[in-house]
Amino acid sequence: MARNEEKSQLMLNKWVTMKKEFTGGRVAERRPYSAADCTSLGEAEKWRLDIVRTISRKVSQIQNAGLGEHKIRDLNDQINKLLRERTQWQARIRQLGGPDYNAMERAPEGEAAPGGGGYRYFGAARNLPGVKELFETAPAAKRRRTRAEMYKRITPDYYGFRDVEFHPELAELERNEERERRAKLAAEALEVSKRRRDKENERRRAQGEPPLEGPDSDDDPDEHAAMLAHVDRLTESTRLAFQGQHAVTKQAASEASARLLTSRKRDLLAFLDDSARDDDQHNNLEEQREQQQEDQRQEEGPAKEQQQRQGGDGVSGPAPREEEEQQQQQQQHQEEQRQEEPTRETEEQQRQGDDDVSGPAPGGPS
Repeated sequence: MARNEEKSQLMLNKWVTMKKEFTGGRVAERRPYSAADCTSLGEAEKWRLDIVRTISRKVSQIQNAGLGEHKIRDLNDQINKLLRERTQWQARIRQLGGPDYNAMERAPEGEAAPGGGGYRYFGAARNLPGVKELFETAPAAKRRRTRAEMYKRITPDYYGFRDVEFHPELAELERNEERERRAKLAAEALEVSKRRRDKENERRRAQGEPPLEGPDSDDDPDEHAAMLAHVDRLTESTRLAFQGQHAVTKQAASEASARLLTSRKRDLLAFLDDSARDDDQHNNLEEQREQQQEDQRQEEGPAKEQQQRQGGDGVSGPAPREEEEQQQQQQQHQEEQRQEEPTRETEEQQRQGDDDVSGPAPGGPS
């Protein structure tokens, strides 16, 4: 016998329910296709609540894994579509002055597949073929240790640097073993040298040459130790020479740096002195010009009064403004000549000094 939920989904039952609504005097309302068509905040809140109820009902339905693959996929698609519509209605409510539901939402429902563009899977849809593999994470590959990480774990004990402190008996055994091996190697070296000398003497006798007299240089057991001591002395002398050379180079570099710093300080001081001297000369010239203008105004005062009296008496004369301009030009010309005279004398002295330093020109008269 069919369940009540399945009965309600039949087309005949839907038609009967719609007919009852019409005959009862009320018409079933349908949600607007676009949230932008709604202009009332209350209506927008109502349709958002309707979508939330529908999403809750379908999420509870999709938890049943016995619905079948096709039914589960359809429910999952419908839920994702309703989620998008809910987001649009919430944005519209925000535009109409209502609360911001998008900001108040907690963690989103469902589980988004990587690279799915926001598409989410709910309930039994996560275990569908082809979907389950999307959420499986591959086991992390074992990372190989780097050489630096391995060196961090190495202690002085690895190289045996502290064997003398913690294992004195081991150090004694090593010294005894080293002494025995040195003696064995020295004996083998003497044997090889002896055979080589005997072979050389046989060759000499066959060719009629006198045999070798005295032990071969390789037979001297102390020669190896003497050679090592000589190498140690050379190494020590080289080290000392390098240290001395490094000290000399460092001292020379320090002296060169000090000389460079001193020369730069001297150049900077000279530049500052020249700048101060130029400023003083400029200030002096300004003061002289102002003094000359003041003197000129004092001298022109009586002349102006006399010209005014002459003008009142009807006597014509040169215009006062033209006389002032002529006097100013004459004074400026005299001032420029006085300033140029020290400069010419300095240039002549420098030219004479350069001629004395450079000497006679090559190819000129001796």
